[in-house]
Amino acid sequence: MRRVAIFGLGGILLASVAGCLKPDDLVREYIAGIYDLAVAIENREPPETQQAIAERIKATAEKLEKLSDADKEKLLKQYGTELKDAIARVSKAWMRASMEAASAPNIVNPFRGFTPDTP
Repeated sequence: MRRVAIFGLGGILLASVAGCLKPDDLVREYIAGIYDLAVAIENREPPETQQAIAERIKATAEKLEKLSDADKEKLLKQYGTELKDAIARVSKAWMRASMEAASAPNIVNPFRGFTPDTP
């Protein structure tokens, strides 16, 4: 019983700390989510799974939008290449899935405004 209480308290503590991520952690979570979406599309996961991942990406993007413009610029400068690579991979997976299945996965753009400028 004591062990259950300790694990329960630990879970509550982790859940409360999860909302207090640093900007760098948010960007890493965002990029990881994009890669997760690419893998889900490549593996032809069910639409519900893909949508859940897209919702996670949206939630992280909303947190990133609340950062100051200076922080966003710094993060895009620091993680821009990784972010472009992740977006390229999900775009490639999306295009491949749309050509093979005659329709792209039905996911609303989860990227919101936090994307690097493309030349």
